[in-house]
Amino acid sequence: MNVEAAHALSTIGRDLAARGLLRATSGNLSVRLPNGFLVTASGRDKGALGPDDFLVVNAAGAAQPGSPTPSAEAGLHAQLYAWDAEIGAVLHVHGHAAAVLGRVYESAGAIGFTGWEMAKALRGVTSHHVRVDLPVFANDQDIDALALRIAPHLRRDVPGYVLAGHGLYAWGRDLPEAVRHLDALDYLLNAELSLLSLRGI
Repeated sequence: MNVEAAHALSTIGRDLAARGLLRATSGNLSVRLPNGFLVTASGRDKGALGPDDFLVVNAAGAAQPGSPTPSAEAGLHAQLYAWDAEIGAVLHVHGHAAAVLGRVYESAGAIGFTGWEMAKALRGVTSHHVRVDLPVFANDQDIDALALRIAPHLRRDVPGYVLAGHGLYAWGRDLPEAVRHLDALDYLLNAELSLLSLRGI
């Protein structure tokens, strides 16, 4: 167990839960380790995480016998770590705007953001004129099948994606960058949802 990483994730979990992004026992948080990653255990209140609420899994997301059960979506974290060696942390939340807009844009396959200054908080984005296309995927209880559908559409220029009716995944090279990307994407999703509402769409 990496105590420092568990403490950092606990602190982030409390903050995100207080903001309504990790209601009930939803969501999952992880950080890369040398031989796998540290991830939240299944069914835990992310606003009250302690040392026993984390476990170390291997690169495929599998736990050792006798360990707590990892989040059902640990396989999606494993997919991201395997896809990009620079990813150091993955955060998954169940924000209202992500769930709703995911349903709205599910058939389009992406949510396009332009004109929002907050987009510049994403690594590599230098102007609010840049269009950011956040991928959207249909939700699926079969994580292996979901990962196969996601794989061809992962983008290095956008550090996140949405599962329709479910929530937002965001990542970064380390925990601070993952949190920044999550904050920025959640803001963009809420801004876009408000704009659509004001336009009566």
